[in-house]
Amino acid sequence: HLPLLEVGMGGKHSQPEKPLYIASCGCGEVNLELRGEPLQCFYCYCDDCTAAAQYVDGKAAAAKHQNMSLLGKEERGAFVAIFNCDEMRFVKGQDKMVAFKCKPKSPVLRSHTSCCTTQMFNAGWEGGVSASFRPMNANCLKFAATGEPFRPTVSGRVMCKSANKEHLAVAEQKDRSLRTYTVGPWSLMWLFFKRIAFSFLHRGMGDFTTQIVLGLNSNPKHVTEVVPLSVYHAAGHKLDKVDKSS
Repeated sequence: HLPLLEVGMGGKHSQPEKPLYIASCGCGEVNLELRGEPLQCFYCYCDDCTAAAQYVDGKAAAAKHQNMSLLGKEERGAFVAIFNCDEMRFVKGQDKMVAFKCKPKSPVLRSHTSCCTTQMFNAGWEGGVSASFRPMNANCLKFAATGEPFRPTVSGRVMCKSANKEHLAVAEQKDRSLRTYTVGPWSLMWLFFKRIAFSFLHRGMGDFTTQIVLGLNSNPKHVTEVVPLSVYHAAGHKLDKVDKSS
């Protein structure tokens, strides 16, 4: 059983009266409010994130959808912003979230929309862990007050050990000021450790309003949409076979 993603507001946490950011898919049919600042922003170059983003973009193109790509506009890594779950609230479109996986036995879900095939964020983990944060598609974010695009401070390029070396070299050539990490900065690793540990210790995550969102709360064992091995090859990851357990 996969614990529900707790998305909502309220409880014991002090939050702004109005949302700070709005997250929307490419066509605007899925809309969320965010009432907190991102914990971290970065470009992820791991094979799973880049292959997943290219898979979703290819699916959108085949359907002639105007989606919002997860890939950075100047980078070929996944442009991610991490937010606390209790600072998110669906305004509309929660019924349009569709879960998929990178590999057949992966415990990690990713979610795209059924309306325009925008990959909005990663979802939960199997085995009793419902992490208290979600990595979101930073390209979907706008400032709520002005409607201006989200312009965050980026921690760097992370998980570059499995990156497409050609894509990474082009990105580094364009912007030498942004650091490249084999894994990630200590601040990011510490964040993941604290948040996942917190999820084990405090599974309820506070007195929040729970919204059941099928594409986010699905049991990974029941999700059949999987990124094909051919997409990994097209993304520049020369895998002989997919590790089914990751």
